[in-house]
Amino acid sequence: MIYFTGHYNRQIKLLPEVSDFGFIINKTETVYQTFNSCNFSFILRGDGWYVSKGQKIRVTAPAILIQWPGEANNYGPDDTWDEYFIMYKAGYYDLLTNSGIFNINKPVLKLNSFQKCSKLLYEIEHLLKAKNTIFPADRLDLLCWRCINESFLYIPTDKTSSKEKFINKIAENIKADPLGHFDFNLIASSNGMALPTFRRYWLKYIGVAPNRFIGDLKLSLACDLLINSDLLVSEIARELKFQDPLYFSRFFKKKSGFTPREYRETYKFI
Repeated sequence: MIYFTGHYNRQIKLLPEVSDFGFIINKTETVYQTFNSCNFSFILRGDGWYVSKGQKIRVTAPAILIQWPGEANNYGPDDTWDEYFIMYKAGYYDLLTNSGIFNINKPVLKLNSFQKCSKLLYEIEHLLKAKNTIFPADRLDLLCWRCINESFLYIPTDKTSSKEKFINKIAENIKADPLGHFDFNLIASSNGMALPTFRRYWLKYIGVAPNRFIGDLKLSLACDLLINSDLLVSEIARELKFQDPLYFSRFFKKKSGFTPREYRETYKFI
């Protein structure tokens, strides 16, 4: 889990200020909590449920869940799901409801513009992992607001191409088992594509190259283990199928800007 919280000075006092942002890959926990904030939870993979005002609502990814101040929340996955969440202070409640994008009578919504929102969420994820001297809070506010707006402004269409469905299906399989073996040359040829063509469609619909996509998933797993377990770095490397712990440390440093030890020391007790 990667998690942002804190108070940072903004240069531009225009957009609602994000108070918290985080994401959890393969989340299994059920939430029983009353928030004092206005929250958007983006469910990118998995199915589950949400209890609102005594009614149990099915949740099927991609979806958005809304939580508002003072309301007891009870929601979670059937098995696992991937969740990104954006939180604003309760003082923004009127602004968000008046904008039409925060409707407490519709706490579960279909996530439209899935590809655009996914790219924005991944960009936010990388922003948080970067080692910046001064945290770019204004950029975080902008990216989160864009993501929320894209999810509501997009007009759904049934014209999804067969190639897009195929690429999305492969991406879902990888997200379900990021430590598995995926031979992209074989996957491409089995579906009548040359590897360069497969890579071109993958980049078009997913936004990052296949190997980087897998690397980002492994990084998320590594971050979670560093924060939420007491495993040694070498043990985490083996857990993630890195044969050489030094190679794992170089991989982690390149992707996050931290060594594994630095990351654990920085975020373990936040």
